[in-house]
Amino acid sequence: MTTSGQQPIIKSINFSELKPLEVFKYPYQASSILWGVNSSNFSDSISQIADLIKTEKTPIKMALYLIDIFSNMRVKNIAIYAQIYKKLITDFSISVTPSNQRLETLISTDFKFDGSEPQPKKIEEILDVYSKENPLYYITWDKVDELKSKFPNIDVIKNMMKI
Repeated sequence: MTTSGQQPIIKSINFSELKPLEVFKYPYQASSILWGVNSSNFSDSISQIADLIKTEKTPIKMALYLIDIFSNMRVKNIAIYAQIYKKLITDFSISVTPSNQRLETLISTDFKFDGSEPQPKKIEEILDVYSKENPLYYITWDKVDELKSKFPNIDVIKNMMKI
């Protein structure tokens, strides 16, 4: 209660009508494009990201950082992210070493980064997240038929067949 004995008036705010700040609009757009990239929309995604960078709506370092982070989360698409990273650092003449060692190794087949030595790995080792002896390999690469033949007694297959 206030000193005059009246209840304070509380105004309600309708948060559903709020729009995101303009400063967040384009980084969000860039992250959405990069998160949804796949082999079928690859060239469109690169051109959209390049346009955001050229028009200075998204900084190049932010785009490279997003690629670096997403390549850790979406390991199955690391080859696509490596191609985008290569294209951007070539087109915009910048050298930013990714923190993801696997991504750096894939990129370093064409580029050398200052002060960094990528781990010597075969590209196949980087692209194959799991060994072929692991059922997760077949699940990751959507090879369900091969999974059933390689691991006929696995309970996961029986549970998946019920669904």
